[in-house]
Amino acid sequence: LVSVFITTYNHESFISDCLDSILTQDYENFEIIVGDDASTDNNQEILLEYKDRYPNIIKLVLHEKNIGITNNCNSILPLCNGRYIASIGGDDQMLPDKLSIQVEYLENNEHCNMCFHNLEAFDSDTDNILYYTHFDGNGKRKRDSGTIKDAIKEGVFFSPISLMMRAVNLPQGGFDERIPMASDWLFYVDVLSKGGSVEYIDNILGRYRRSSNSITINRPDGFRLEVDILNSINIIMIRYPEFTKEALYRYGQMLFKMRKHKNYFDFVKSSLKLGFHLKGFIAYMLYIISVGRIQK
Repeated sequence: LVSVFITTYNHESFISDCLDSILTQDYENFEIIVGDDASTDNNQEILLEYKDRYPNIIKLVLHEKNIGITNNCNSILPLCNGRYIASIGGDDQMLPDKLSIQVEYLENNEHCNMCFHNLEAFDSDTDNILYYTHFDGNGKRKRDSGTIKDAIKEGVFFSPISLMMRAVNLPQGGFDERIPMASDWLFYVDVLSKGGSVEYIDNILGRYRRSSNSITINRPDGFRLEVDILNSINIIMIRYPEFTKEALYRYGQMLFKMRKHKNYFDFVKSSLKLGFHLKGFIAYMLYIISVGRIQK
C-alpha cells in the first residue's frame, strides 16, 4: 500500500488536476490522505466531492482554522497506513507511472530509504515547461544519491514532491513543530538518520507548478524560511552531534547568503530564539570566520 500525502491551501483551481493525476496512476494499491489548512476558497468543497466519489480511497482532514504547514502535515501523517509514503502539493501533478516505478525501485533496493525523481516545472498560466528540477540554475545535474551526512551539509538536493519514503523510517512525532514553515528538511534528515540513502530515479515522473502563489516565488517576509533552516541546524547539532561539522558548514552557507541583505543581523538574532546550548557562541564564531572565507 502507498499512502499519498497531500497538504493543500486555497488550491481550488488546481486540486482536481492533482487528485485526477493520482487516481489515474497505473499502480492501483494506494490511498490518498489530504490535509486542508482552512482554505478560504472552494477547495474544501471540491475535496468533499472527491471524497463522496472515492470514499474508500480518500481521507480528509479539513481544518476550520489555519494551523500552518507543519501542523497540517502532522495532522494527516498518522492517518497514513501505507508501507510507502509519497508526498505531493495540492497544486502539483503526478505522471501516470510515478507510483509503480518508485514502488518497484524501493522493493528492489533495500538499502534505499527514500527515492526521488526529476520533475518538469511549468508555468501555471501558460503550461509551458520552465526547467527541470534535477538541474541547478547553471544547468548542472544535482546530486543523484546521498546519506544523512550529505543531506545535512548540502540541504535538500531532492524535490520533496517527488519523494517516496519507507514508512517504517518516519520519525516518531512527525514534523518538528518548533519549525513552523520549513520543517521538511529536518524531517528528511530524521528519516535518513534511520540509515540507508536517498536515491535518484532518472525519469520525469511529475509536474511542479510555478505560480505567483508558489512559496519559492512569493517568499515570506522577514526571511522566515531562512530562520527556520537556521533553527533546524541548531536542532541537528544537538540531535546528531556526530554531524556537527556538516551542520556548521550548512549554517555558514546560510549566513553567507543572508549577509547580502541589510537586515542580516536581525535574521541572525531571530535564529537564536530557541534555547540551545552554545548557539550564541557558535553564531558569533561563524560571523567572525565567515568574512570572505565561507565560500572556501
